[in-house]
Amino acid sequence: MRTLFYYELKEKLVEMAEDHVSTCPDDGYNKDEKRLIDAIMMIRKLSSIARRKGLLELEESASKTDDTNLGKYLKKLIILVVDGTDPQMIKEIGFALYLSSYFRGYDGLIALIYLDGILSIQAGENPRVIEERLNALIPSYIRDLKEIIGTPEEADTDEFVISSKIDIDALCKQNSRLVPTDNGYHMIKLAEFFLGQLDMRSMTRLLRDIDNYDLDICIVAFNGSTRRHIFDCLSERHGNMLADDIYLMGPLRVNDIIASVANVMNVLLRLIEGGEIATDNQELIRMLNSVFGAKSEQDKTDVQKNAQYLREIVDKYETDNNRLIYIV
Repeated sequence: MRTLFYYELKEKLVEMAEDHVSTCPDDGYNKDEKRLIDAIMMIRKLSSIARRKGLLELEESASKTDDTNLGKYLKKLIILVVDGTDPQMIKEIGFALYLSSYFRGYDGLIALIYLDGILSIQAGENPRVIEERLNALIPSYIRDLKEIIGTPEEADTDEFVISSKIDIDALCKQNSRLVPTDNGYHMIKLAEFFLGQLDMRSMTRLLRDIDNYDLDICIVAFNGSTRRHIFDCLSERHGNMLADDIYLMGPLRVNDIIASVANVMNVLLRLIEGGEIATDNQELIRMLNSVFGAKSEQDKTDVQKNAQYLREIVDKYETDNNRLIYIV
């Protein structure tokens, strides 16, 4: 199916080149090029709505599509997603509708953008990533025009979530959502301490192997200084993507936080044991991972002893001169 998609993409780009008029209006782009850009911005808008409010909220957007063939095509794709149709089935139906509609040139490329974008929305991809991939489908001169036309905010569209450095700075000033009475609080705070002690090289190496979902949850669970340390070790683009995800994130269960922190600490221990990251806290990290990895309350020996010992550390100690002295 993907091979057919790219075959059709190539065909539509050739047709667009044949239809392209070399003389452009004074505003720098013709109406077909503007429609193409608007299609990408529409998908970006829909993806933000879906991330913030859920896929069911797209039903209202489907009712607002125009009565053109492209509008009807987009509406059908949205309804398939809202109805919970299997992604593979949406691919097949969407591509069959695309072929049977005989879309040509710009209309064909817009339809392909709608199909790829809607499937990405259903998969829960980050709106920023979706926009970047769709931008890669259009000719370079139109990507340049997209920069001239402006950002979604400047184009007077709503429901967009665009992160900036100010958003990240504000996020890093916030405290953790956890409170000391939460289950696993002490273990999570100890994990936060261990990550906060990593130098930038070690943190950067760790972040390469961490799933973005787990990293999002850890950022929410940790306090501002550790958040700042994490963002300082990310590219601006990656940091903005995470900030988008966190902004759109709903309530979290403590068990989900524990699971994600445990995943991160497992990656950290693997890199330590592989000699890629150096730390003085290797034994404590191994002990912490054994607590996270406990499968039941029946283990009343080493795991319970480790948990009690680590909790006492967190209760009594905080950091001073990069040494473990107090934590809370």
